[in-house]
Amino acid sequence: MIALLLATALAGPCDDTDRGMAVGPSTNNPRPGDLGSGHRVCPRSEIGGSVSGGLVVDGPAFYGNIAGGLSAQGSWAVDDKTELYAQFEIVRYDSLISAFSDSTLGTGHTMVGAARRLAEGESWGFAAHTRLVLPTASALYKNAFPFAADLGGTFELRAGPFRPHATVNTLFSAAASAGPADPWFGVGGTLGTEIRAGQTFGVVLDAAGTYGYGVSGLDHLSLEPAFRFGFSNVMSAELGFHMPLAGRAHAPLGVELAVMGRWP
Repeated sequence: MIALLLATALAGPCDDTDRGMAVGPSTNNPRPGDLGSGHRVCPRSEIGGSVSGGLVVDGPAFYGNIAGGLSAQGSWAVDDKTELYAQFEIVRYDSLISAFSDSTLGTGHTMVGAARRLAEGESWGFAAHTRLVLPTASALYKNAFPFAADLGGTFELRAGPFRPHATVNTLFSAAASAGPADPWFGVGGTLGTEIRAGQTFGVVLDAAGTYGYGVSGLDHLSLEPAFRFGFSNVMSAELGFHMPLAGRAHAPLGVELAVMGRWP
């Protein structure tokens, strides 16, 4: 057993012991296109889909929101250090409950991104990553088309069954319209670990937060736990949760189920 743990720890940050299981920080982020999330250090070629839902209830402010979506996503490992990835929200439903209630149903957001591993050791790796979120959610916007982007880095360490990771991000968004662009800037981060029980099951314990993005202070602080399952050398699933703890933004209580398959 000890020999197995030592071999796992020293196999390098991108060995093949993960089979088809997800790796890296949880990406169950309530923002469009997973804006501000971390990204894995090790490139993969994958294709799959996800279904997500979120609920906001603010009784004193007489505000509520119910949202859900179905997305297709994929990635391409250009080489052993570089990855391109994308996500398209095929359908998105939003229901606003307030003094002026409204519901929308249509296509959601589109995200494109890239990552590059810049440094690594025997059991650790560091990658820079960026993503751009495009305004394809036509039902949500009228006379304004918001764009968003982030730029950050993720550090991962492998120590036997433990996979600590940390992400730091900068976030930006602005609207293309006849009126003001209303730019937002902020910084965010994720800190946590994955605990592996063999090659078929893992638990992610992450905490994530954002500061200054659209507010003067703490935007949100949340827990983002997840359960990961490996079904074969190519198939995996992740059930993730978003649990807001503090902040000035109306962050939802959310859940997401993603199923991915690796391709050569």
